[in-house]
Amino acid sequence: MELAELDRKHPESASHAQRVAVYATALAERLGYDLSDLVEVRIAAQRHDLDDQPSLGAELGSVIQICEAFDNRLRGCHGQLRISESEAIAWLASDAEKQYGRKLTDALASVHLLIQPVEP
Repeated sequence: MELAELDRKHPESASHAQRVAVYATALAERLGYDLSDLVEVRIAAQRHDLDDQPSLGAELGSVIQICEAFDNRLRGCHGQLRISESEAIAWLASDAEKQYGRKLTDALASVHLLIQPVEP
């Protein structure tokens, strides 16, 4: 399924994909990746719910995974806040840090403060 088809059939998923792409691109930039990597991350993040997403290295794959988990925790697919901003940041500092490590969680927390709110 192409992005236009995803947007047409499931607009709430397309909004989620766009939010994940914004977070993932900003996070990869914060981690020091170059422009070509940022483009790859953006495309992969937009396609993260599709079957034919490109493969990335371990850290860039984790960038997309943590951003997807963060958006699912914060907003879910429908774009409405499910938990408070402070609860989302607390999740990053506890559960997410155990799975993804402090480097990614600290960077995402700082990125989130710069780009929030991300509109659905």
